Amino acid sequence: MLEASAERPRALSPDLPLDTVAERELAAVLLYEAVLTGRTTAREAARLSERILEREPATPNHVHSTLPLVVFTLAAADAPDRAAPWLELAGGRGQGPTTPSAHPLVLVEEAWLLKASGKPALAQARAREAVEAGGICPEHCGPTALIAMGDLALETNDNGLAGHLRQGVPFPSRQLSVTTPVERFLSGVETAVGDDPRTGVQQIVSFGRLLERVGWHNPALVPWRSIAADLHWRLGEREQAQDLIEEAYESALAWGAPAALGRVLRIRGGLREGEEGVALLHESARVLEDSADRWELSKAHHALGKRLRALSHPMAEEHVRYARELADECGMSRPARRVRTGPEPQSPAPATGKGTGTAVLTATELRVARLAARGRTNQEIARDAGVTSRAVEKALTKVYRKLGIQGRAGLAEALGPLADGPG
Repeated sequence: MLEASAERPRALSPDLPLDTVAERELAAVLLYEAVLTGRTTAREAARLSERILEREPATPNHVHSTLPLVVFTLAAADAPDRAAPWLELAGGRGQGPTTPSAHPLVLVEEAWLLKASGKPALAQARAREAVEAGGICPEHCGPTALIAMGDLALETNDNGLAGHLRQGVPFPSRQLSVTTPVERFLSGVETAVGDDPRTGVQQIVSFGRLLERVGWHNPALVPWRSIAADLHWRLGEREQAQDLIEEAYESALAWGAPAALGRVLRIRGGLREGEEGVALLHESARVLEDSADRWELSKAHHALGKRLRALSHPMAEEHVRYARELADECGMSRPARRVRTGPEPQSPAPATGKGTGTAVLTATELRVARLAARGRTNQEIARDAGVTSRAVEKALTKVYRKLGIQGRAGLAEALGPLADGPG
């Protein structure tokens, strides 16, 4: 049904009628279906989205129509700035009577736009606010909104947010054809952020293959390949990561949004050796200069800087410095920056407390952390170390606290070069 709808020629017609509420709501649905199924480009989708919002009054109750699909489309098209002013007006007070669920759903939209704007910390705060207000649940959120919040939970290593998303299942049976794979994705997110990234990535890949069957291919709305490739890479499973990221590259190139393409290029570059890898990382940074997602740009420059540093290139520290500046601009804290963009170039800080680096880890904690970063389960680590699983769990809890991270997904980068030591 989705593919058939996306084939309708009037979906992206330049003279699509948008004068009435019904026409705008129909246009939003047709556009979103075209976006999901890969039948349009980011530029075309953003252009039609703007036309719709220009004609639509901004009120909180828009969340009960198809208009949130337009907001989500602009986020996926790497054009969150075109939706933000409209949504700010829609979410403001004094816009007339609203339903109780309107405010939390606006918070979900805001979280998605903040994420697309390269402000994951603010997006995380907004998502948690939406959770407290009861806005993130299957009854209120569409599948792609839940996917975006799952991606945010992975990006910020937020175990609490991941757990809440997972607790929202089982989904209503009327949405079974779509939400069953989404349920699998959210389960994978919770598992990956928790203590078993290998099982988590398997669930995420299974989710992606199921979603393909309903024709959902957009690399920004459903970025499962990039997510899974990154997780495989962190687990040392380079072949699986390379296969997925090559698939992701084709769809990201066709979609044309700088954020999605730059993310894929960064992972591709990290997986390639020698000059080819350096060239891809340079290309990632170049593409992302045109993106609203400054956090993704920060990660690209950090990855490039680390690669050049290994080659003793004179520009290495310049890229790392710029990555730090961008991370600060994005509002990311020092520990969070280390988790997502790699270890700081200077030596670890003295052992003065939470989030000061690997210098605060005991020998036992470091050994457990190394094994966990390599994808070993608590049971496997306990067996090798001759201790109980509970002891491993306690050790990892201390590691997460000391490194300022919230789960296993951040261990490899937080440990930096020490991750490759003896387990």
